[in-house]
Amino acid sequence: MRKLILLIALALPAFATITQGNHAGTYTNANNCTVVLDTTGADLIVFFASYQYSTSPTMVDLTYGNPVIALPKQGETGQLAAQFWIVVHPFYTGSSHSFQIAMTGLYPSCYVRAYSGSSLGALASSTGAYVTSGTSMQAGSVTPDGTNELVVTGVTSTGTTATAIDSSFAITNSQNTVGGSANGGAMADLVETSAVTVNPTWSGMASGHHAAAIAVFRAADSSGATPWKLLSYSGGAL
Repeated sequence: MRKLILLIALALPAFATITQGNHAGTYTNANNCTVVLDTTGADLIVFFASYQYSTSPTMVDLTYGNPVIALPKQGETGQLAAQFWIVVHPFYTGSSHSFQIAMTGLYPSCYVRAYSGSSLGALASSTGAYVTSGTSMQAGSVTPDGTNELVVTGVTSTGTTATAIDSSFAITNSQNTVGGSANGGAMADLVETSAVTVNPTWSGMASGHHAAAIAVFRAADSSGATPWKLLSYSGGAL
């Protein structure tokens, strides 16, 4: 016989913020880019690539085979593309975690960073843009759902990579163009302490065609929803 079901709305504390972890950036050759980093304890992994715009390439988790989500690529056919891939709450992480983007003739450079403290539904929004000429650009405006959320942006470059970004973003890794091997690019991030619209400007690139992407990721319980917890139950089937 059922005796008692007690459900109480608990004001469980949200994570204070998304924590930025290890990061890496590199290039390999004209046909692929493999990057390795320590992802131990991460619950969000963000991967950015600058590559020649064509059919969408594949990004895979070589080490653990975690599911990878591709975000829309930004750019113009025949020029450069900027694109994010993400791993949300991976099944496995480790000290030597390898990822690879591969497609013939992409000339990719790639960048990755691990984070912790993200929501199960981590991706809040993403957008991007491209310019046909210039030495600076913006990916587009984004607004976090709540406080302490993560904003990540990446940019491509046909020459020297972006040397600066404003709005308090910090560049994690950057790469100059390497003739015959890789297009240039950079990745940067910011943990927003308040939910305000942001649209950072990349600058310092060589004059030419550029593309950029930007994405917002929710911190755990940043929605403000109050979770319910089963405190006690006795007898019978629920």
